[in-house]
Amino acid sequence: MSNARPARRSTLGVGRRDADVRSQGGYGVIGYLVIGAVVLAILAGAVLLVVMIMNSMTSQESSSEPTPSSIGQCASGTWFDSATATCVPRTVCKEGENYQESTNTCTVPPPKALAVAPATGLVGGGTKITITGTGFAPGASVEIDGVPATAVTVESDTEITATTPGSANLYPVDILVQNPDGPPALLDNAFTYVPKPIDLATAVNPPRGSKDGGEAVIIRGTGFVDGVVVAFGGRAATNVIVLDANTLRVTTPTGRLGPTTVNIRLPGQDAFVLEDAFAYANQPPRVVRAVRPLKGPQAGGTRITIAGTGFAKGATVTVGKRRATKVKVVSTTRITAVTPVGPLGKVTVGVRNPTMPAAFLARAFTYVEAPTITGVKPIKGPKSGGTKLTVTGTGFLPGAVVSFGGTPAKKIKVVNPTTITLVTPKGKVGPVAVTVENKGQPIATLKKGFTYGAGPKPTPEPTTPPSTSPGGSTPGGSPPSLPQCKALRPPSVSTAVGSDLVLTDVDLFPSSVTGATLTSVTFAGTSGGDAGSVSWRGKPPRIVWNAPSGRAVTGVITFDYTATSCQGSGSGSRITVFSE
Repeated sequence: MSNARPARRSTLGVGRRDADVRSQGGYGVIGYLVIGAVVLAILAGAVLLVVMIMNSMTSQESSSEPTPSSIGQCASGTWFDSATATCVPRTVCKEGENYQESTNTCTVPPPKALAVAPATGLVGGGTKITITGTGFAPGASVEIDGVPATAVTVESDTEITATTPGSANLYPVDILVQNPDGPPALLDNAFTYVPKPIDLATAVNPPRGSKDGGEAVIIRGTGFVDGVVVAFGGRAATNVIVLDANTLRVTTPTGRLGPTTVNIRLPGQDAFVLEDAFAYANQPPRVVRAVRPLKGPQAGGTRITIAGTGFAKGATVTVGKRRATKVKVVSTTRITAVTPVGPLGKVTVGVRNPTMPAAFLARAFTYVEAPTITGVKPIKGPKSGGTKLTVTGTGFLPGAVVSFGGTPAKKIKVVNPTTITLVTPKGKVGPVAVTVENKGQPIATLKKGFTYGAGPKPTPEPTTPPSTSPGGSTPGGSPPSLPQCKALRPPSVSTAVGSDLVLTDVDLFPSSVTGATLTSVTFAGTSGGDAGSVSWRGKPPRIVWNAPSGRAVTGVITFDYTATSCQGSGSGSRITVFSE
């Protein structure tokens, strides 16, 4: 009985004592386990830290070892790829591209936009613009105010043309040029949209001209006043003349080939834009430099020669406000024409090629009140002269000179502006031209207006008996000491095809012949066909050869003369060559 479970009680008693001890501030088994776990965690962290430090030191030692790229071990033409730690071929860039070492790639440099012309256009769009700059590539696009432009053409790496889109923004907007690759080029606030004002102009005539400018065009419209400014493609026109409220005449400036905009600005108003109203062509400009002769009768009919440049077949000529007739374009530098009826005074002469602007020379020709001959009566008389005759016509002025075959008539009396009476001079048998010349004006000619016959002499007019002059000679006689008048052969001359030829005493006679008077003149063509005609005046000597139109002619002018420096009569011939 004494051995029944005494130890159990003892154990239980010890547990109670332990509990008593814990209750007094000591640690039990669980507490020590917790403390141990914490210590183990700290030790594990320390070990991990040591491992990380060791790895770091190992990595630093490894990175300090040489690599192919750092010491240049990649061969020439290769590049070290850090992703694969190998040398790969170096990228070869095209012309104009930039090589990027960090990525072994090529990049395209961005374009640069410098300017745009014109810098304004209508809000409805449709303005053709030219953008200049650098680095433009084929396929580039253009945006204006964020809207793609149309008809974009890369003319070169420095020029792009395009057509503006529409916009509602009435202020300067940006232009963006984007190559197929790379960043864009920005032209800040470079283009301004403007509203379309009231129509000022309706047409430009003609609608095309030389890119070299310098030509006259007519602009039709309304409300034109002095001070109006006109520009073609942004370049100011010159010689702007307001012909009337509906018509302007201006001289074109130089321009780029192709269509261009015409701007018209009235004083104090916005510019009016006439889109693509004029086109520049690759043709020389027309220029009128001179007109000969300088004057002609108000009734017209004067054959003129116009010298200049740029004349083309089909050109028309205006003298004043009327068209000339019988226009012949002899060459690119010469035109012949016949003047129309015109007002008295100086007028402008213009030449216009087909569909091209006109060239003008202001105050180039003068209309004068020249005489005309409608008839003579009688129309026949003896070669000895002395026939009393009446000339009818218009424009006869006091002091007018009438000649028959170049010989001045006698007893000329201007009865009124339409009638002259006179006595015929001596002449050769056959028809002769009758001419009337007012001083300083063109000569009126009636070809074959009078015919000399071999009939009896008319009754001589009473004269006083001649008296004998000292020395035994009678008045009007030639002193015996004078030499005989000789045959002359002046040098040959030439003139342009279709141009008249005028010869005076200095052309016909040497200086030794003085006081010369022509007594007859003839012309014989040597090239066949129409050889023209000759009119002449006896004193002072003058021969006018009227050229046929549009053909080369060769011929010989012959004449007879008398002079105060020689006895009797002499003759002369002048070979005249007409060519362009």
